[in-house]
Amino acid sequence: MSTKRGEMRLLAVQILYQYEFYKSEVSPQSLTSDTIESFDILSKQVLTDELQETFDSLGDPEFLEQIINGTIDTMDEIDMEIAKYLKEGYTIASLLPVLRCILRIGVYEMLAIKSIPPEVIISEYIRTCDMFYGIKQTTFVNAILDKVARNLRPEYRQNREQQTNSSIIEETVNAN
Repeated sequence: MSTKRGEMRLLAVQILYQYEFYKSEVSPQSLTSDTIESFDILSKQVLTDELQETFDSLGDPEFLEQIINGTIDTMDEIDMEIAKYLKEGYTIASLLPVLRCILRIGVYEMLAIKSIPPEVIISEYIRTCDMFYGIKQTTFVNAILDKVARNLRPEYRQNREQQTNSSIIEETVNAN
């Protein structure tokens, strides 16, 4: 992850995973602040002053808090959206825990942060998924987030349909 928000997305997946694991014992706010504090302590112990400045410029804690708190606050709505696109017999609970966290945060961004294009959200969570899993799960994340984007973001659906139509026309012309 090379962007500030990309780093925060990865951290958000880790925090949401911890939240799911310790749900009854801690609040998401304490997990978020504890995680940021741990990174700050670690960076001060191992980074030179020059590297410390670089590290300090990477974070976007407001974005991190927004996507963690927003995901948790709207989890029922998010889970219903994801469930629409799961194969029969599969449930949110049957997904791998980290995969479930990746999808939940990605769907939250689709629902709540309209200023971020769906293509960016999908791309970022594919990268995040790739850090934990292989091609099968990455393809799954891509497919689910693409379907969610088509449902929640009409402009994305229109763009995808235009791309598909352009491809069909191009293939037809090239075939003749």
